[in-house]
Amino acid sequence: MDGNALSVRNPERGPTMGSLLVRDGVVVDGTGEPRYCADVRIEGGRIADVGYGLASHPGDAALDAHGLIVAPGFVAAPVFSDAGRTREERLLQGITTEITAMPEDVAAGVLAKRLINKGLLIPLASLEMQARTRESMTDGSVLAAMAGLLAQELERGAFGLAASATSSIDEVSAEALCQVLEKYGGMLALCTDGTDDMAPGVLEMAADAAGVQIDRAPLDCTGVSDMEECLGDRTKLPLEEGICRLSGEPCQRYQIRGRGRLRPGYRADVCIFEKPKSGSGTNMRYVLVGGVLEVAEGQMLKSRGGQALSSRCA
Repeated sequence: MDGNALSVRNPERGPTMGSLLVRDGVVVDGTGEPRYCADVRIEGGRIADVGYGLASHPGDAALDAHGLIVAPGFVAAPVFSDAGRTREERLLQGITTEITAMPEDVAAGVLAKRLINKGLLIPLASLEMQARTRESMTDGSVLAAMAGLLAQELERGAFGLAASATSSIDEVSAEALCQVLEKYGGMLALCTDGTDDMAPGVLEMAADAAGVQIDRAPLDCTGVSDMEECLGDRTKLPLEEGICRLSGEPCQRYQIRGRGRLRPGYRADVCIFEKPKSGSGTNMRYVLVGGVLEVAEGQMLKSRGGQALSSRCA
């Protein structure tokens, strides 16, 4: 097959059933381990096999990835802002999963088929607003309602609580909410001003005392900046480490099971791109989300393979 051509029955929508054999790529598997040449078979939305010289099966779609990097789809977590970028633009950067704290995403929920995989962080401000909608509430009952609502959302599969690092919250409220996070294994995602020398706030200190994992990220975090930092032409990171930071590490940090690595049994969120060269950005050639081809030869298709993610299941 010539020129990294893709053989599918319906290239406008991409393969959604059967299997896809990605041949002769340079696999960087998201673990940080050295790259290697291999084929990757995708079946039923999952990685079925990784190895060199895999036999073709009847009905396989085939993609020649010779000379291209084959890596897990990138994970943006946490996302506090779209920073003027659409999800289509993020997908074209190889981002296949985001854990978002954007209020409109939380309000819309995550039930419909979507472009990328999405999980939710519950914003502190939204939590308080919802709790205060009830009539005749004292401060104590507002706190109880907030803690109850947070527990309910975590039980439904939210990944944690999102708040500004400088949120105005008292110690009692911070401790109560962090106790709920600790009980359900939730994350505290803190929106910062982008500096590393901010003094810990009340909420961060309460989370630390409760043993809650904390993730600090700047307000304009969309995941694209992370990708540019890890893979851009000015980075000094080895490619394997950069891709691990974009895939395996955030999945481990947020306990997103079954994603972030190119291993048999893992969900087939895959990006295939040219190795970044000095003075140029990443040339994303193909992107699969849940085994569904959504980008081919750098162009968006009409397919939708994204899923709603829950912290309580793989």
